[in-house]
Amino acid sequence: PKELALIASAYSRSACSMTSAGRFFAALAARAEADVSELGPRDIQDLAHAFTKLKAPKAHELLTSLAARTLQLGFGDFETGRISGLAWAYVRVSHSKAHTLLGEICAHLGRDANLASFRDDQLIHLLC
Repeated sequence: PKELALIASAYSRSACSMTSAGRFFAALAARAEADVSELGPRDIQDLAHAFTKLKAPKAHELLTSLAARTLQLGFGDFETGRISGLAWAYVRVSHSKAHTLLGEICAHLGRDANLASFRDDQLIHLLC
């Protein structure tokens, strides 16, 4: 599963078009959903970011599975940059799980996190 996240992340940084990679990303989403229980915080954020940035096929379905896995894990093991990146991805596509996920992020930050540990750009992602 980690390899899936790394592949998606690499593609999101390239100039590939979904015209040529659409079928690949649909298959990648299906595989990630099948292995979602094995994904950790970094994998989740990398996949969410890549599929959102690329507007990849099956992004909505994958983001739904990733949200469930995130809520199962909680945010204790998420680095600050991963939390803000995850918030950005869900808000960017107005995902149906964004409200629930952002509510849990706010609850976590109110309980456990030090906002001073976030860089300015990470705080902006949390607010936008």
